[in-house]
Amino acid sequence: MKKTILLFASVSFLSVSAAAEAKLEKGDFEQKRAEMRDKMRDMSLEERQAFVEKKKAEMKAKIDAMTSEERQEFFQKVTTRMMEKASKHLDKDELTKVESLSAEEKFNFFREKRKEMHEKLMNMSPEEREAFKQKRK
Repeated sequence: MKKTILLFASVSFLSVSAAAEAKLEKGDFEQKRAEMRDKMRDMSLEERQAFVEKKKAEMKAKIDAMTSEERQEFFQKVTTRMMEKASKHLDKDELTKVESLSAEEKFNFFREKRKEMHEKLMNMSPEEREAFKQKRK
């Protein structure tokens, strides 16, 4: 179960990043995400892990190959959506702190928050996890 949640968190991150970069329409993004979920379901655990690692490496290579202006634009697009979601879940002090960061720093902040959330969820029972998810909706 822990690996599945980690996997979906990684796929969600990659999907958001890919959608922002490709400038997909909302319907296209949802369709691609559904296709990706179906594809991932058909893979073994090892195949999923290898696939996720490959996608992470590809994304890192793309970011590294960007000029500083392209990188800034990419992080700005990605973090705009992240900030919309964060405004619902962060307290005022954290939100103020995050708003003052650069786009790349925001991106890294949200990656760390996602890791913390993942660890928190992994330490919960399935019932606690479900209650937590329902509360955040």
